[in-house]
Amino acid sequence: MLNARCSRGGRTVFKNEKVKQHIKDGNLKFDMTVFLYLFFFKVVPIIGLPIYYYHNSFTWGPWIVFVFFTYLTGMSITTGYHRLFSHKTFKANAFVESALLLFGAMSLQNSCLKWSSDHRTHHSYCDTEKDPYNVKLGFLWSHIMWIFYAPQETRYVKNNDVTQKTLREEFPNCQDLIQNPRVLKQHQYGHKLGLLSNVFVVGLLGYLMNDIWGYALIAGFLRIVAVHQSTFSINSLAHMFGEAPFSEAHTAKDSLFCALLSFGEGYHNFHHTYPNDYRCGPAFSNYDPTKWVISGLSKVGMTWDLKRTPKSKYISDKVYEKGREFNVTKPV
Repeated sequence: MLNARCSRGGRTVFKNEKVKQHIKDGNLKFDMTVFLYLFFFKVVPIIGLPIYYYHNSFTWGPWIVFVFFTYLTGMSITTGYHRLFSHKTFKANAFVESALLLFGAMSLQNSCLKWSSDHRTHHSYCDTEKDPYNVKLGFLWSHIMWIFYAPQETRYVKNNDVTQKTLREEFPNCQDLIQNPRVLKQHQYGHKLGLLSNVFVVGLLGYLMNDIWGYALIAGFLRIVAVHQSTFSINSLAHMFGEAPFSEAHTAKDSLFCALLSFGEGYHNFHHTYPNDYRCGPAFSNYDPTKWVISGLSKVGMTWDLKRTPKSKYISDKVYEKGREFNVTKPV
């Protein structure tokens, strides 16, 4: 059971005993700035939208922009932050890399370098104490609470500190990304770029359509929250609900529901079993728009070296998992 508790310093939020022990053992510190940052983006549309619609009639404009930028920024996370930079499942030209970094920054999910470092740690230590969003600590921790905590002795390096020495120490599992000048620039200016681009794009569209508040609330705040929740759901729901046809060595599950929420990332059991595959949903019928974008760009030479797990490999593993209770021998 979860115990809702708020300390005098505002340093604890909805902890269970495992989470408390994890925070203590890891010497983790609650980051009030990050907490208030995410809280602000969630509370504004919750309060603002009812007030807005009380005084204004419904129009499709801001919702169309909401959908467009949800896909654009959300798939910049799945295509760029995740499958390109974190897992190196394909290669892309400078234009594609730059676009993914720009629109990824608009999602306000930290820099690509920090995001990728956390994600690589998650794959290296999945379901253990070293896993940043370990689902065994509960839904709330894996979904969002982990973001509010970081080791006290190694607080996240400020984005204006991009010296090679500092970055190598802070992100030891991302030495390859540190060598990428576009990733470094985005790490240095990503927060400002993300905020300013959101203000400019949404503000300009709102001004042109004579509906600044509607576009700000729906295409701005609500869209950012929606994309956040899409990403967060993979860290939590995709490790809790679904099937494990390819491996039971980890908690990741395959779930069409999560795939629909996250631009195809929901085939998570396959992804954790074969993380170097550019696809999360390997079957033609799997809903994975991210793989479709990557494949489509390869047709015009903008992406290449798409890594694929041979079908014979994952089919044999799938058969093995289903047949383990009957003592089926796994193919070599």
